[in-house]
Amino acid sequence: MHWYWEEHWRSAGAISDEGSDGTGGSGGMGGGAAPVITMVEWSTGGDCAQFTASDYTVIVTATDADSAQMDLVYAGSVENCSGAIDAATSVIRCPNAAPYPGNVVVSDGDGNDSAPVNFTIDVCETRSAP
Repeated sequence: MHWYWEEHWRSAGAISDEGSDGTGGSGGMGGGAAPVITMVEWSTGGDCAQFTASDYTVIVTATDADSAQMDLVYAGSVENCSGAIDAATSVIRCPNAAPYPGNVVVSDGDGNDSAPVNFTIDVCETRSAP
């Protein structure tokens, strides 16, 4: 192709300098690996008592093969407890009157979500799931 026409078509966007594999750099739309939650664990202080509200520290361990830990977004809750699971380590407050079901999902910047993890916090219990 003559240089004049090549430059004309390049400036019009009809041809580019991309490789033959069509890769155009980063920032694509979705794709990649989804985060994987490997464990959800929770604990409360030694002063926990039935029918008395107390704080629980919830730790969500997640990995993502193609995203940095700082790019992961945590979203979860525990029924009848205040506070949200919105980070790798979150604090919620439960009334300690019954078992409380909860769930959490981790998302990455590529639009991928982990499989949800469901768990139940029993009164004054320290445990982990799955």
